[in-house]
Amino acid sequence: MSADYGQSARRDRWLILAAAACVLLAAAGLALPAAGIAPGAAALFLLVPVGIGFRVLLTWAARQSSPARRAKVLGVVTWAGLAVSAVAALAMLPSITQAAGFGTFLADLLGHAWPIGVLTLVTGGVRTLPWRTFAGAGLTGFLGLTALSRLAGEPVIALLGRDNPLAIAVWVPLTEEIIKALPVLVLALLAARRRDHRPSAADLVLLAAWTGAGFALYEDALFGRGALDPADGFPLSLLVPGAGVHHVWGVSMMAAGHLVYTGLAGLGIAVGVLYRRRHRLAWLALPVALAIAAGEHAAVNGLYVLDPAVMRAARLPFLGGWLASIVLVGGTLALVAYEWLRVNRSARGWFFSEPAELARRSASLATLQKGRTP
Repeated sequence: MSADYGQSARRDRWLILAAAACVLLAAAGLALPAAGIAPGAAALFLLVPVGIGFRVLLTWAARQSSPARRAKVLGVVTWAGLAVSAVAALAMLPSITQAAGFGTFLADLLGHAWPIGVLTLVTGGVRTLPWRTFAGAGLTGFLGLTALSRLAGEPVIALLGRDNPLAIAVWVPLTEEIIKALPVLVLALLAARRRDHRPSAADLVLLAAWTGAGFALYEDALFGRGALDPADGFPLSLLVPGAGVHHVWGVSMMAAGHLVYTGLAGLGIAVGVLYRRRHRLAWLALPVALAIAAGEHAAVNGLYVLDPAVMRAARLPFLGGWLASIVLVGGTLALVAYEWLRVNRSARGWFFSEPAELARRSASLATLQKGRTP
């Protein structure tokens, strides 16, 4: 008995040490660039491999430790990670809001909170993930993915020039959409490996929307954007206040924004990965959704660098910038109805749900997505 207790205690100590290392590493990744000790890119290349190693260690230690200790420690790690990220985001605001001021940033924040709230309400009956997951996705988009996109885009822009069509209308939108979709894709691939519990496909749409919103907030603040005009982009602006019509050289194009583009990519990932075994052609949803999101984003960027005659032709396949929004809204409603009618018609706790209810939905959805009638 004492030997077993001593072995369990040692495993729990390993879990605590691994968790502390992960939290300290996250803090170091934010503190080093802020203190001028290492630039952001250098810190990224230095800390990411170490972070992956610590994450593997944390996963191993969690599997070896007792269930009670595992739940407690991983909960603390989640809260600590959110706290570190939130503090870092707040610390960045004075520097990134210089272009348009904090008032414009606050308006932009409210403009992105509205569609997130609407989407949260629409998906409430099938959601399986806790709110901390979505908040973490938003902070990841704000803090991490913006840095990765700059790392991918700035060398090409510097090489080709800021007016180069290949750089602005092809490279930048393509890399941004891929980078924003990566966290959602990784989560979907990991979830698809599980047999007993899986997230709702609507979870991934909401997760992607949070990621895109965080990305957009940082980018808008940095470039002095974010002022809201409800009449611009009507009626889409009723759902996404930040959307608006761009007019350049007599050509108009609706710019739905990162929240819509990333949400659409999340919709494609959700259907293409989670339902690929139940529906034979489900995998097509991923490339189609990513092509629409990246293509429409590229068309908006192309307004400023491409010939007007080219843009008049380029806007047609995307319905003048409305296609991504139409597919996202219609696809999300259809997806929620599909999952809710089959496994979740009780809809206990539509907006706020207890962990037990989330687990029940997750088990039912796993059965549905694998192709067996629950």
